[in-house]
Amino acid sequence: MGDDGLMTGRRAVLAVTCLLLTGVGGIWATMTWQQASQWASVVSALAGLAAVGVAIWVALPGPKSVARASRTGKATVRGIGTANTGVMGPASSVAEPAAAERTGAAEVGDGEANTGIRRL
Repeated sequence: MGDDGLMTGRRAVLAVTCLLLTGVGGIWATMTWQQASQWASVVSALAGLAAVGVAIWVALPGPKSVARASRTGKATVRGIGTANTGVMGPASSVAEPAAAERTGAAEVGDGEANTGIRRL
């Protein structure tokens, strides 16, 4: 269990899988070898199809993460440098949408200051 006492999705899937395996094993134990062999073929085919579906699902791109800066403090650089209290990084790493809200002051002597969103 997690820190909040709730079962995570991953653990729930693991628990359901264990229960299914126990149930199928119990059913097969009561069957003749020929019946069990036929059911094993059906279950194997279904599991194979499910595995292909899961593999395709994993390969598809998921939702992009959100780059966000909120309620940041003050950033000060004396001399040459960069002061940043917002969101800053290579364009490929700063996902859309990006948000900068209530960022603190960015002060710099000789250099750059960013309190919003800056893609390099």
